[in-house]
Amino acid sequence: MVVPPIAMPCVPVAMIAIVLLVCMIPTRVPRTNPWFQINCRATAWPLGALSVLGCVGLVGCAPPASIAAFSGAAATALEEGSPLFTDIHDSCVRRHVVSTSAAPSFLPGTSTPGELAACAEFASEAQGLAKVSGVVTAYFRTVQQLASFNGSNVSTVSETAAENAAAAAKWDASQIDSAGKLSSLVVRAVTDRYQTRRLALYFREAQPHAAVTLQALQDVLGKDYAGLLREEQQTLKSRYQRVSYGQNPAVLLLLDHSYLQDIDQLNRRRQAAVAYVQALHEIDEGQTYLARAISKANATELTKTLDLYTSQIETLRPIIQKGL
Repeated sequence: MVVPPIAMPCVPVAMIAIVLLVCMIPTRVPRTNPWFQINCRATAWPLGALSVLGCVGLVGCAPPASIAAFSGAAATALEEGSPLFTDIHDSCVRRHVVSTSAAPSFLPGTSTPGELAACAEFASEAQGLAKVSGVVTAYFRTVQQLASFNGSNVSTVSETAAENAAAAAKWDASQIDSAGKLSSLVVRAVTDRYQTRRLALYFREAQPHAAVTLQALQDVLGKDYAGLLREEQQTLKSRYQRVSYGQNPAVLLLLDHSYLQDIDQLNRRRQAAVAYVQALHEIDEGQTYLARAISKANATELTKTLDLYTSQIETLRPIIQKGL
């Protein structure tokens, strides 16, 4: 999605606040300069309304409802796609099944100790990825609550735990650091009782760490997991070919039906992963745009752009759900 240019800033709130402060003291403020002999009763309320409708506090012109909707959609999509990380390990187990029997669907999770040992590294990686994904989800839930309720009660793992999870996922130093920093910001939003007026600062501080983390999750699913699914499909094909050798036509028909079912399930997981990667991309672009525009873009422009990101994320969610 192409991010539109940011429009001119809103009415400067600080200037309005100064005038209001002067005008609130007496009803009329006489000055030696005739220019200052103004009727503040006639100007205070219009200026007050302008300051509320313009850029209130540090939130700028950002409409809280649109921010809450985008962040809520992002958090929900992240939650729904998280099982894909667990399937990194499960895919390995399925590929290492030594039985020659052909099941009509994905094989059960039982396996021999040797198979578990072969997939042990994927188990720790999948657990780490799921935890880091949970940190990003908590971040967007925090933003949703700040925009909706002027506070947050979202909990997540500690900074150290997030860093350990990212390390288990085999991320590099900068990615590990970003996961930890993002977790720390989520915790701070609760412990320091952040309110809506802190939203713009919160976004700007968290955005680079969220961007690194979201990109790392995209790389895992778009490259590593996609490769594992290709290997699994090849293994699945070879297994059915081996089992079907020498069988009578009736058995071959059953095996062919079973094989198509397994391939269909595999394709749905692949499509879910592609949709999830695209959702992560939309989430990243949306939060990057919002971090830049929250105090600069006018409310109409910001709402329109955020609604586009929200709509695209919602469109991808059914594809993710179908594959899981």
